[in-house]
Amino acid sequence: MLSWNYYIRRKDLNVKAWLSSRNIRNYNTLCRTLESLGVEAPTLNEVSHYFKSETVKKSTKSAEPKNAAVPEPKSTAAPKLKRKVSGIAKKKSQAKVKKKTSTGM
Repeated sequence: MLSWNYYIRRKDLNVKAWLSSRNIRNYNTLCRTLESLGVEAPTLNEVSHYFKSETVKKSTKSAEPKNAAVPEPKSTAAPKLKRKVSGIAKKKSQAKVKKKTSTGM
């Protein structure tokens, strides 16, 4: 049997991605998968940090009070839409402005 450390170095594995690709979410599943591959399972202490994120996410969600205040939306009014002006219309309006300023002086 190969050791866990040799296996991950030899394969140059990103352990987190490997666990995710094989849908391994806990230590027991990891042990079964490694056994089928002929690899010695690491101790729980060596790999526990890969599984803590799952338990932390669940515990933070359940820790929120159920009657927490829901923030109100900032504004219900629809934003004003700006009219798109084509390049030709812009040039015409700019020419009108220039005529007014030049004739007004």
